[in-house]
Amino acid sequence: KDDGSLRNNGAEWVTKPISAMIARAALTDLLVNSLDNTCCFSPRTSVHVHVNCCDLDVNKVPYLATLYVLFEKLLYRFAGRGRMKNIFCVPIQETEELDSAFRVGVNNLVSQWSKYTGFNLHPLAELGTVEARHMHGTRDVDKLVVWIDLLTRMVDYVHNTPIVTGK
Repeated sequence: KDDGSLRNNGAEWVTKPISAMIARAALTDLLVNSLDNTCCFSPRTSVHVHVNCCDLDVNKVPYLATLYVLFEKLLYRFAGRGRMKNIFCVPIQETEELDSAFRVGVNNLVSQWSKYTGFNLHPLAELGTVEARHMHGTRDVDKLVVWIDLLTRMVDYVHNTPIVTGK
């Protein structure tokens, strides 16, 4: 896909929505079978993963963001390569995004969310997905499959856990 924001003849590969179960095959096809061996990933390269949240109760979005923050440092450590300091995937803990999560309502939360956070809620409004932007560009299919599994399990956990209200 052509993207005018990319430098040095950069390119973007976008899949149609696919199940996480076939991610390994799709990534192997792209990264191992299709890309030329001379293709390289600059420090600016990243892998963005969108996780389907169309079936997620909108009232659970702040809980998803909160759960994510509990694991944020570990997720950045897993992503590696200095991604914690990258201005295009800023950790939520370094922003004020989560401060208002339970006060402003989900619609305002999503519309006001910065797209340059590592865990981006902004696509919920248009695509029904949350986006993880932390992973560096890599040909390591195993690492990417684990990454996708971690992200989808977080969403699945919030989806399957009832909201408990204190009275």
